[in-house]
Amino acid sequence: MTKANDTIPDASQQNQGGQQQYAQPVQPKKSSNTVLIIVVVVIVVFGVLPLIALLFLSNIVNNFLNSKSGEEFVATVISEIRNSGSGPEQDVSGVWNCRGEKKISGLEEEYTSTITMDANRQTFKYGKYGDLANNSYSGKYDARQIIKSDTKYKYYKITFSDVDLVEDGVYKEAKGLQDLEMAIVADKGDEASIMFSGGNTYYCEK
Repeated sequence: MTKANDTIPDASQQNQGGQQQYAQPVQPKKSSNTVLIIVVVVIVVFGVLPLIALLFLSNIVNNFLNSKSGEEFVATVISEIRNSGSGPEQDVSGVWNCRGEKKISGLEEEYTSTITMDANRQTFKYGKYGDLANNSYSGKYDARQIIKSDTKYKYYKITFSDVDLVEDGVYKEAKGLQDLEMAIVADKGDEASIMFSGGNTYYCEK
């Protein structure tokens, strides 16, 4: 048996004044809410937003690849992979003697060279055949391959910069040099035709 003064303690206790004092409920820690917010923000920043950006970017890339510019870009990349080890400058570089007209002599065709284009990997000289020292343009050039359906030739667009002019041995002010398109016979590499943007066309041998 339990004694009267050995009663089971209640959750409430009396204070010295005889009033009951109840135990206060435990409040949840505010830090746990802060951690939860941080976790949600991290998931959004590093999970959801990159996914949205990736979907948006993939849509842009897909539209580009399906456009005409995209198709040309892909064709250029494939061509560069196939021609790895030989770039445009390597194909274009060399001494090209070119003719603008042909003469018939008996049963054979004799061609008269009228101009020469001497191009290395970075610079060029272009001018009168056999007299580049006294009559020529010179400077830098850039060659870029053009992808066309005609596989018999390799096509290049050549642009010139920092152009100097020597005429009759005298340096003169150069107004630049027209861009040209060069078509090199694919299975030979030493025969080509060049056409300036102004329309003049020459047939060349390296």
